[in-house]
Amino acid sequence: MTATRIYGTWTTKVNLYSTGPDADVDAVVDGGAPDWRAMLADTGALDRMKAEYRAAIDAALPGDVALCGEQFFGPAEPEAGEFDGYPVDEYGALDFAAMVEEIDLAAIVDRHDPDA
Repeated sequence: MTATRIYGTWTTKVNLYSTGPDADVDAVVDGGAPDWRAMLADTGALDRMKAEYRAAIDAALPGDVALCGEQFFGPAEPEAGEFDGYPVDEYGALDFAAMVEEIDLAAIVDRHDPDA
């Protein structure tokens, strides 16, 4: 079994002003009318939005890296070239914000909007 380590949290790696991807979805829908937000919860649409967003995040990450709750985990000692093709920050570490930036959260919300 390969040793894993925490690469950081959603707050430290993606969005300083958010506690996690679920909070990001909540922030997008919070601008809607109260009855619409209630309908999202009642129909399960909000949960589907959050699940699809998390699935899109997982798909954007390298194969051995995962978002578990609000923390990113991956191999403690990645193989040479294992992260080739993925964006890196100025220190050469995986750039999680750049990977997540490509995900269209608004489109996910629209896909699951029961009013659409």
